[in-house]
Amino acid sequence: MILKQPVLPTAAAARAGLPIALCSDGYVRLRLPTLLALPLAHLLSDLDDTAEGVRGEAAVHSAIGGYTEWIGAGPPAITLGWDWRLDGREGQPCCVRTGPPRSNVMLCDRHGADLGAGLTERLLAALVDVRPWQDTVTAAIAARYATRGA
Repeated sequence: MILKQPVLPTAAAARAGLPIALCSDGYVRLRLPTLLALPLAHLLSDLDDTAEGVRGEAAVHSAIGGYTEWIGAGPPAITLGWDWRLDGREGQPCCVRTGPPRSNVMLCDRHGADLGAGLTERLLAALVDVRPWQDTVTAAIAARYATRGA
């Protein structure tokens, strides 16, 4: 059994009557409505210099990709990060999430039971995919590397 240490909820969570708990296993447990109510702030983004190109029929497409990390106001602090790549197949370059998000969040049902790692991962991926993060990431990358060429 996991010992849950109650933590004061954020104002949004408190208004909704939804607790956030930092647990001894390192997870921050909360319900999906609570997570959706929490603002996430951009912490950092960078390029991944180990990204490999994608082989096409005649050439290798160059690969530009990286990672980004976001945090929620705490306590306890919620962390959410994911890898991304630059995709231009739709005519305009845009960032696309690749792979599952990384997080210290374990989502729970209305009774406080864990939804499990798999379902939590899928719900976090859906959350990332509907949030407008791309412009923030590209601006952070541009700002970080703008001075390197000067």
